[in-house]
Amino acid sequence: MKKNYIIIASFLLTISIFAQVPEKMSYQAVVRDASNDLVTFSPVGIQISILQGSSSGTAVYVETQTATSNANGLVSIEIGAGNVVSGTFASIDWSNDTYFVKTETDPLGGTSYTITGTSQLLSVPYALHAKTAENVANDLVDDADSDPTNEIELPTGGTNGQILETDGSGKYTWVDQTTDTDTQLNETAVDGFVANNGYLTAEVDGSTTNEIQNISSVLTEGNDAGTKTITNLGAVTIGSTITTADAALDINVTNGALLLPRLNNSQQNSLNASAGMLIFNTDINKFRGYKTGDVVDQQQNTYNTCSGGVGQSFTAGSTGMLTAIEIYGCSNWASLTLKIFDGEGMSGTLLHSQQVHLSSPAAYKFILSTPINVTAGQVYTFDFDGNGYTAWSNVSNPYSDGQGYINDVPNSSMDWRFKTYIDDSGWVDLH
Repeated sequence: MKKNYIIIASFLLTISIFAQVPEKMSYQAVVRDASNDLVTFSPVGIQISILQGSSSGTAVYVETQTATSNANGLVSIEIGAGNVVSGTFASIDWSNDTYFVKTETDPLGGTSYTITGTSQLLSVPYALHAKTAENVANDLVDDADSDPTNEIELPTGGTNGQILETDGSGKYTWVDQTTDTDTQLNETAVDGFVANNGYLTAEVDGSTTNEIQNISSVLTEGNDAGTKTITNLGAVTIGSTITTADAALDINVTNGALLLPRLNNSQQNSLNASAGMLIFNTDINKFRGYKTGDVVDQQQNTYNTCSGGVGQSFTAGSTGMLTAIEIYGCSNWASLTLKIFDGEGMSGTLLHSQQVHLSSPAAYKFILSTPINVTAGQVYTFDFDGNGYTAWSNVSNPYSDGQGYINDVPNSSMDWRFKTYIDDSGWVDLH
């Protein structure tokens, strides 16, 4: 069976201005199969391409890696540390253009990549460009890199506004001849201004909108994601710091309620509905859910003997598409013709006809080559033309909504052992 996989990915990047910038980007992905089950403890093959200019631009760097998912289906790699296919990661000029990352994934651990995704690298990855600032920082500190020839050499006298290196200890003096005062600058003062490993978080200019904000500040200031979709969340908990085991969404509050989407009939019917969707229909003031799949509409199980010339009328219990008829056979099977008629007996309109073949005693489920529409409460009759036998239920288990036929002749004292299947997919009332 062909399996479809879902992959949820995120980028993580840690940058330090006054330390060596890593030539890597962290990449994590959660892999799930078509049943939304985690793919755990399995090898996953990944090819990463850095594209320049657009989502279909030139690949300036390509590498491959193989990672193993953990118990949570999570794979973690560092882009820039894989097997290089082309390009040099360290030579990418992040300030030159916009860049996109393209991932191609083989959930089976090989190189037959079946999952592809492309997204633009936003501001955080471009912090790799801060390695330029690292060189500048080194050159402002005396002998920080053990090279006494590459510092910025300043004059020893000094005029107003000059920064002078007063000795070889890495300390500098700001000369202010207007007030005839000198202010000494040192690494401690600089480090006090730039906190959190190079991220400028202190409020220095009276504006609360131009610092690098953490998530608390973003939420406090009322920013939102616009029309974007959040896809890399493993679980969401509201009102608690602890998520209930196996809960994808945990609303742990006592002062609020879950408010479902409120749609009228037109809006409801315009949805590309999937099984499990929930809404509140404002036209009928009811909660509704969407379901799909065949259901057993009729089922007769008890039987006591066999006879030929099979026919059976039945009353549809649901409105939908009749997709299959199942009947239990005894012996002496041959090629037959399955026919379905509108109404009681074989004199009504022929709705369906197809050739079927039975070879041994068993329960045979005949899938209709073309499903037919049936209406709840209406009577229909199916019939098998040809030589063959099937088991039938006796009068001790009568079927009140139809009757059996032997060689097209009704027999009100017996019914065949049969099932009918109806696909009644659609919106259903939940109360």
